[in-house]
Amino acid sequence: MRFGLEGHVGAQQPVVRVLEQVIVDCGQPQEIVMDNGPEFAGRTLDAWAYASGVTLQVQAASNIIVTSGGLATGDVNFSGGNYSIYVGAGGWASSGTTTFGNGNYLMAITGDWTNSGNLTMGAGSYSVSVTGNINIQGTTSTIGAGIYYISGNLNINGTGNETVTANNVTLVLTGATSIINYTANNSTFTLSAPGGSAWNAGIAVWEPTSTGSNLLASGNSSVASISGVFYAPSADVQFLGNTGTAPTCTQILAKSVEFGGNSININGDCSGVPGLKTFGQIIALVE
Repeated sequence: MRFGLEGHVGAQQPVVRVLEQVIVDCGQPQEIVMDNGPEFAGRTLDAWAYASGVTLQVQAASNIIVTSGGLATGDVNFSGGNYSIYVGAGGWASSGTTTFGNGNYLMAITGDWTNSGNLTMGAGSYSVSVTGNINIQGTTSTIGAGIYYISGNLNINGTGNETVTANNVTLVLTGATSIINYTANNSTFTLSAPGGSAWNAGIAVWEPTSTGSNLLASGNSSVASISGVFYAPSADVQFLGNTGTAPTCTQILAKSVEFGGNSININGDCSGVPGLKTFGQIIALVE
């Protein structure tokens, strides 16, 4: 059933109160489709929807702007389309399932972006900037194709049994000690670089200044499969779990590399991988 709120919501009658009356009159909805107008923006509606078990679905061609106080969501579903999402101080904390429909997304988040539930990012293009950490803790997460600029860490550190897939993705870790912190037990993390001819073609991880220590599959019985260039000239890269079946192509440039897992399979034949180069020179220290 479609129910319009036009003419029902005013300064003295908050949208939540109207929705509660709608439930009395018509029954509780499973989801609410909205255009993110001013009457729908804010944490009050998010909190009400989560407590009521109602999914919020944002229509296409929306701008979502949270100036301060952060964004808290339960289950939320973005329909396919184009979105600009800006979250000011406070970050974005999702306690439920977050689904991005097919489309193009421009996202800027001040603070952490934490996904406690499952994350599904559909086909399209994503340009994401996060000044804090990206925390992935759901059992199944799909990271959409694109570039992710992270000032903090990428943390895959839930309670275990996680599957995180990131195809055609470049992670740009910009902080002085930014790392990939993959410590979940009994989990699988698959990261593959994009092809094409853009600056990031063939680059899975670009970590130009960090002096931290990347922990890959340090949890029990976990797998890290990375195809592409892992560029971290001042940082440590530690494969402490398994790599599973051999990734299509892995190239690592780091201050130090440690392989400590039970099953390490590295495939260095990158000649047939779009966007990647087979390096014909040997890196050496010179005076």
